[in-house]
Amino acid sequence: MRRNGKIFIEADEIWTFVGSKKNDIWIWLAVERRTGLVVGCHVGKRDDAGAVALWNSLSDDCKNNGIFFTDGPASYRKAFPADRHRVVSKGSGKTSHIERLNLTFRQRLSALVRKTLSFSRSIENLTASVWRFIQDYNNNLLFN
Repeated sequence: MRRNGKIFIEADEIWTFVGSKKNDIWIWLAVERRTGLVVGCHVGKRDDAGAVALWNSLSDDCKNNGIFFTDGPASYRKAFPADRHRVVSKGSGKTSHIERLNLTFRQRLSALVRKTLSFSRSIENLTASVWRFIQDYNNNLLFN
């Protein structure tokens, strides 16, 4: 539910790898708290550019009206507007939706399971499978 026209968005990252465990890749996600919809995503490195890419993946409505809750990596501070960015602890419950989504991703995408032989061999394949999952996940929320 919007309060005073604001959208409450939780953001977090999930670690995985491509090719070998030496090639870290991070999936940056943003979820709208009320609906549970994934509203932004970026697949890449865990750096300032990754946080900015997550910001760029958001709709104008989210960018203009979002209050953003994160667990505090400095990269978010460089990407999200300071007056609407809230750094919270994982135990606060203010990022519980995104943490649950991270678990759902790990359960349903074999490439994200930490101890597996089902890892992606290319960033393109990983990105495609993540976006396909997001599309199916959002469609299930909207139409079921």
